[in-house]
Amino acid sequence: MAMSYFDKASYFLNLSDKKESSNLSRAEAEEIFRLRRELRARGLNPDQLEGLPERALVLDHRTVVEAFLSSDGKNRSLKNKLKELGIDANFRRLSEIISELKLAKKEADKLKRGGHGKTKASKVFADRREAAIAEEVAADDAATAAATKKAQVAMSTLEEQMKQTQEQIEDLILNMRDGCKKLGTLLKACDATTSSYATESNTQEMRDFINDKLSTFETWLEHVCVDPGLFV
Repeated sequence: MAMSYFDKASYFLNLSDKKESSNLSRAEAEEIFRLRRELRARGLNPDQLEGLPERALVLDHRTVVEAFLSSDGKNRSLKNKLKELGIDANFRRLSEIISELKLAKKEADKLKRGGHGKTKASKVFADRREAAIAEEVAADDAATAAATKKAQVAMSTLEEQMKQTQEQIEDLILNMRDGCKKLGTLLKACDATTSSYATESNTQEMRDFINDKLSTFETWLEHVCVDPGLFV
């Protein structure tokens, strides 16, 4: 009695596990190679180990599965039949498996065709790899563009804040210079008044103290006008 594809898939998985843990015998190596080619030819992608037994079981009972799908999953007797066969009667999942089998078999047929229009396996894998790389590059470009835009917004905001701060400093310096001039005029008036009416030594000391502070303030203000950063 011929082995079912479910049994072949299970045997292939056992050999694959053995290959990972130890060396296969020559006969086993030839068998895993033969099974790989047979499973691929039937649309059971041997490179996709996950779900392989489930896909193989569906393939073994494809007639029942497709009849169940044709009834939109409403035929109760077919649904019970699937359960007896050990197949989950999930309409959506079974539809996906049938589609995967058809697509995989179509690709396998392309790979084994000879002559004009032959599609090599290396080219198929290369195209898939290029598509994956293109997706990664596109994702990186999108992330870079978003980061660049965010940085530009932050820089524009910072430049505007610095401009406003600079204007505020310049206004403050102008006001201070104006206040300094007014204070100098006031001190001169005070000096004239003191010279006319005061002759005490303590009055002269106060005049000297005020003039000294004013001179220091004017010197500082000159530096600020040259380099506003000193104020900050």
